[in-house]
Amino acid sequence: MSINIIVYILLLLGFVLLSNKSTDKNRLFFILFCSLILVLKSALRSVSVGTDTSHYAGYFYESMSRSWQEIFYGLRYESGINDIESGYRFIEKFFSSFVSNFNLYTFLVQSILYYFPLGVMMYKENKSMRELLLSYVFLNALFSGLPMANARQVYALGFCVWTYMFIVDKKFFKALLCIGIGYTIHHTSLLFLLMFAAPFIPVKFYKKIIWLTFCFVPIILFKVNTIIVFMGSFIGSDKYVRYGENVVAGGALTYIVLSIGLSIFAAIALNKCQENDHKLKLYYAIVILSTFFTPLIYSNGSMMRITMYFQLFFVMLIPKLIVGYFPYYKKNILTLLTIILILLSVSDSISYKFFWEENQDPYLHWS
Repeated sequence: MSINIIVYILLLLGFVLLSNKSTDKNRLFFILFCSLILVLKSALRSVSVGTDTSHYAGYFYESMSRSWQEIFYGLRYESGINDIESGYRFIEKFFSSFVSNFNLYTFLVQSILYYFPLGVMMYKENKSMRELLLSYVFLNALFSGLPMANARQVYALGFCVWTYMFIVDKKFFKALLCIGIGYTIHHTSLLFLLMFAAPFIPVKFYKKIIWLTFCFVPIILFKVNTIIVFMGSFIGSDKYVRYGENVVAGGALTYIVLSIGLSIFAAIALNKCQENDHKLKLYYAIVILSTFFTPLIYSNGSMMRITMYFQLFFVMLIPKLIVGYFPYYKKNILTLLTIILILLSVSDSISYKFFWEENQDPYLHWS
């Protein structure tokens, strides 16, 4: 049976059991339940599932034999991968001090650093059970591959979610601190600094620039490589500079069209959003930045990692905007979109295996 079928059955079961009342308590239980299902999907996988899982397993077991002194003085892994950020090495070493199993390590770290901040954000932003169901189906359908392939970026994303929530609360020092921590885990998270400008731009200006951004998408497509090189220089990553200097065919055109389509709906729906101006500015910024960075995928599929810093917030924003834009039909539309997403993603895009189904020798995969 497909792992996604199991995930959706459990999510729907949790929804049925808890949706009799959209109380704060039920919403909290549902968020905890959905988060547990998704983190178990990631944590129980074999090291053969996910493009870099075997490498991360190797890094984890190798870090157990290293001293704290080596970690603090910039240990370079013997695998030949010499650009692992120091923050990630610290997380690895800290948890490997009392956890000796990679699957348990994955469960703990992803629960704490990724699914917990996501859950807090959804609890604050999504006020109905149907919104939350669509949010978690959305998360599994479009973003579940991220925790199983890009561990460092997932943890940096968690700190970007905290950054967003601190900016919402106008706690800018704490937000900046979270960006700093995220940068030590994955340098690309520095791009989320752009969100700090959002509260200081008038809403009426956003309403003009958001459509201007859509008009500039074809131009961005022609200047993709120049933008990637500049972005790589900005975050201090030679790897992303190389991405810009070398055109890689085969960008995910379907994903680009879907992302732009969601951004267009968000741009229209934001006109009826009832949130205060401060939060509305952040919503506009998320949509604009997502629209700007999405065309970069056309040149290099790896640029999808960049768009994730803004598109991840769609799992919260799109259900919320549907409720505001279609007040009389919100239940039907939320249900219809949930069904469509489940049907489109019910078959696995990857060959999933649990860790007990294969011989797990991390050193073999790493060496």
